[in-house]
Amino acid sequence: MTNQARRNLFLRCFVAAIFFYLFSLNAACASDKVFMWKVESGQATAYILGTVHMMKKDMYPLDSRIEEAFKRSGAYAIEFNINDAGLLRNDIVSDMVYSGDDNIANHISRETLDLARRKFDGAGLPFDLMSKFKPWFLAMSIELLEYQKLGFDPQYGIDKYFLQKADGKKIIELESFDSQLGLFRAMSDSDQEVFLAYSLKEVDDAKKNADILLRAWSHGDVRAIENLMFDRIRDDPRLSRLYESLFFERNRNMAEKIAGMLSGRGTYFVAVGAGHLAGRKSIIDILSRKGFSVRQQ
Repeated sequence: MTNQARRNLFLRCFVAAIFFYLFSLNAACASDKVFMWKVESGQATAYILGTVHMMKKDMYPLDSRIEEAFKRSGAYAIEFNINDAGLLRNDIVSDMVYSGDDNIANHISRETLDLARRKFDGAGLPFDLMSKFKPWFLAMSIELLEYQKLGFDPQYGIDKYFLQKADGKKIIELESFDSQLGLFRAMSDSDQEVFLAYSLKEVDDAKKNADILLRAWSHGDVRAIENLMFDRIRDDPRLSRLYESLFFERNRNMAEKIAGMLSGRGTYFVAVGAGHLAGRKSIIDILSRKGFSVRQQ
């Protein structure tokens, strides 16, 4: 196998792993509340669960309230169907890497470049190999690596878990893989650098943050997750533009689709990243303001 072929194989495998990991958290623990809401209209019900796309094997089985809600549902709605995502398409890989002789050094500051080199070299991934990736992809990559060190595995992601149990249920995509990729494709160099720099600095607190999130999720503590995720904007106002596209705009779009489901009949089980269900401008907040009956379970 040539060096180029080995590089291409590495890129494809790494891309597949990354896209099992996006935007949030999940855990399993009996408590007064779970991170799930029952949303009702006159003739339809949606159980909306906050998830993470990486989990630990020993977190299963999930709370019985979640499992029972899934059993009662005739359809399963997710951000996108990871089984149909086509993660290894050549055109998708090209969106994540620079072409020709171009590399990340031409697109970010020396300060961020040096920080990225230290973090990736320290994580066991030589930065000379990673330097062909664009900053947004490196930002997600370093977070993935840190959570894997803590025992989280994309193979046990809750989205995938319920897809494996969804025989006979209608699968509904609230978004699509291409639409999510388009969010990153549209980022300017400066926004990508902000995203990367913040992620590189956050990895030092990965264990502490994961512990806080797991504890908050297991007790249905929405405020704790909201504070942990969205206090970042107050710490660095440059993140506000990123959060608008990565969270708030998507929340509005997904809430509209869920509202459309609730305008008909039936029972739906909806799984989206937990960050989309916390705080003002969340999916839950939007559906509540639309007049639906909303109760945390």
